[in-house]
Amino acid sequence: MKSIALGFFGIVGALLLGFLPFAQLEQWEADADLRLCWGTEPKSLDPAVITGTLEFKYVRSLFEGLVSYDPKNPLLPAPGIAYKWEVSKDKLTYTFYLRENARWSNGDPLTAYDFEYAWRRILDQKVDCRYANGIFYIYIRNGEAYYLSKQAERLLKSLITTSPPDSKKQEYLNAIAKGATQAHLPQLQQLLETENNPHFQNQYKRILKNAQQRPPIHFEDVGIRVLSPHKIQVTLQNQTPYILDIFAFPTWFPVPQKVVEKYGDDWIHPQNIVVNGPFVIKKWKPHYMIILEKNPYYHSPEKVKLQKVACFILDKPITALNYYDTGYLDYLTQSAIPADLIENLKTRPDFTIFPTFSCTYLRFNVTKPPFNNVWVRKAIAMSIDKREIVDVLRGGETPAPTLVPPFEGYSKYQPKGLPYDPETARKYLKKVYPDIQKFPKVEFLMVSSSVKTKQIFTVIRNQLKKNLGITIEPKAHEWQVYLDALSRIQYELAYGGWIGDYMDPNTFIDMFITNGGNNRTGWGNPRYDAWVKKAASLTNREERFAILGRAEKMLLEEECVVVPLYYRTDSFLHKPWVKGIVPNLGERYLLQFLWVDSKRKSLP
Repeated sequence: MKSIALGFFGIVGALLLGFLPFAQLEQWEADADLRLCWGTEPKSLDPAVITGTLEFKYVRSLFEGLVSYDPKNPLLPAPGIAYKWEVSKDKLTYTFYLRENARWSNGDPLTAYDFEYAWRRILDQKVDCRYANGIFYIYIRNGEAYYLSKQAERLLKSLITTSPPDSKKQEYLNAIAKGATQAHLPQLQQLLETENNPHFQNQYKRILKNAQQRPPIHFEDVGIRVLSPHKIQVTLQNQTPYILDIFAFPTWFPVPQKVVEKYGDDWIHPQNIVVNGPFVIKKWKPHYMIILEKNPYYHSPEKVKLQKVACFILDKPITALNYYDTGYLDYLTQSAIPADLIENLKTRPDFTIFPTFSCTYLRFNVTKPPFNNVWVRKAIAMSIDKREIVDVLRGGETPAPTLVPPFEGYSKYQPKGLPYDPETARKYLKKVYPDIQKFPKVEFLMVSSSVKTKQIFTVIRNQLKKNLGITIEPKAHEWQVYLDALSRIQYELAYGGWIGDYMDPNTFIDMFITNGGNNRTGWGNPRYDAWVKKAASLTNREERFAILGRAEKMLLEEECVVVPLYYRTDSFLHKPWVKGIVPNLGERYLLQFLWVDSKRKSLP
């Protein structure tokens, strides 16, 4: 091990960063064309499972869908595994033609059946896909009906073989009611005959009656057709102007059936994983580094300029910046850049910052006190001065009155959002807690390694204490534990953020449909769900935006499920020899589009 001093902003930088010891790179690390840091360790590499931006970066380097992105403008679709596609006159049917030279990284042919298997794996609920409803089955003809039917099948089996508590049983029955068909009548009758609780007996009877009117639905009824090994057809439920953006999303990527069925959940482990994208995993040292190498079986190898990429796994951005400034890293994305130093970094020629289609917000757990009361939620929202948060962060952020960032044509339909009004907030809180001393202490869930979330917490804690007289305490976890707590809704108040999965307001609004995989608040409202579903069926842009605006008004002003804080920026640091990075609103950076020129400096 050898220690080296830092050269960041001279003596001031040394005082800020200190001295961080690390070993000289071994040959297998040092000979990488590009050395970068995207942040911490990825939680998963399964395209159907991932939800975080970190995981998207890895998965988009390892896998590829039918549609990809244009290297010059990543907001535009471009051919991926499909070299072309045809659209029917009614804009409901898309026929994709797959490249005949497409292969998996083990040399096996990649065919349309691999896409069908990956999609059916989600529809049959053989994998925990958080994006199943938000970005997948709702777009496929009969996809929702089939998914809900399979869900009813799974939950009925659980009720027959286990004895969940009444609250969980009620949750199951609500879901079963949405998807039960004639195929489920025997199981429903069996449960009715063994049920002793009159309340649940009545529910079973009602579900049975409705199920008798619904014919069974099979996979053959779903709008997915393999026409040949290299041709697949998808029929949509409704016309969707941004559907090519959806097809390019990782949830739609193929997975290797033989490998998944052989290893189960362990198929994504480095020694087992088989991929179809521009890179493969050569080596993975947990909590240290992932080495990616060019995939020799990729369909267009001439387009991939990098032969080897070293992805450093670093929990602390300050460490990543140290590695970068001492010449051990070439490229840092925002998650690997210290948020509290962005103001100083803005003057550097190797630093780039730009607006994005994203929003940072607070989310409430609405399932238990004190935030199961809307007046309490509104009191919190109206006690937060978002301008102060932005002033502290100093990263180019702008205060967010609404969840959906500025979007052409939509702003006139958006609500205004709840204002900063401490006096009214105190009145709202007194409706529920006349004696403020009885208000419980609240925990604020956040990411332990993020300086930015700590800054946000400090501002909000001080404002709530000053304006409402209430106390919140930090509950900081590392990234994966934080995500797990959100998914289980094991929190009270939490930091959250969302980057648009596609360029349309719907990507923010449909997050909060009842039981949505990315909802994570426990909230749901049938009218809200109906509006989102209705908007998806409309082809008139103005009508669709009007309905989405009405839904956003309910979410923010009437129910106050989340509190928008600010519209975030994205940033990166890169050495002058790193080429091909294109700043874009969607934060889409594909590794195969990058290259390193001959002017690269050697390691220190």
